[in-house]
Amino acid sequence: LLSFPPGDARHLDIRLHDIKSLEPGVLLNDTMLEFGLRFWFHDLRNSRPLIAGQMHIFSNFFFTKLTTSMCAFS
Repeated sequence: LLSFPPGDARHLDIRLHDIKSLEPGVLLNDTMLEFGLRFWFHDLRNSRPLIAGQMHIFSNFFFTKLTTSMCAFS
């Protein structure tokens, strides 16, 4: 349906079923949560670049991936 940010190699693909998670009474899915964070951060980079330069937004799955990888080393 759409990609955000457009033209970015690390874009996020948003599909119709992701949009449907915005309906009342439906839980937001991971894609829409990540979209919200990326959209906010994209705006912050334009409006407050010094603050945005001191921040990093991790994927929703960062902690899960980190802890799963750590278990593999144990």
